[in-house]
Amino acid sequence: MMNPATLGNTTSSMNASEAARLLRQRIEGRSARVGILGLGYVGLPLAVGFARSGFPVTGIDPDPAKVEKPVPASRISTLCRLAIWPRW
Repeated sequence: MMNPATLGNTTSSMNASEAARLLRQRIEGRSARVGILGLGYVGLPLAVGFARSGFPVTGIDPDPAKVEKPVPASRISTLCRLAIWPRW
């Protein structure tokens, strides 16, 4: 069951169908924030895909070494081409 409190400016008295309707509106309006945990071979192209579709995206990686190390452009390009370009 959805927790309405996680949907932003809503009240805890909102029922599940109202929360689902609000979430659907936010997805359709591209205002729902997307969070991606892990920015590896799956997470990074997924985050880029959502961002290119107009969603605000927050990417989190628990590995400090990945966060500190720059990602080579060739890796991003290859991952995005494999995971995103066919759809856009």
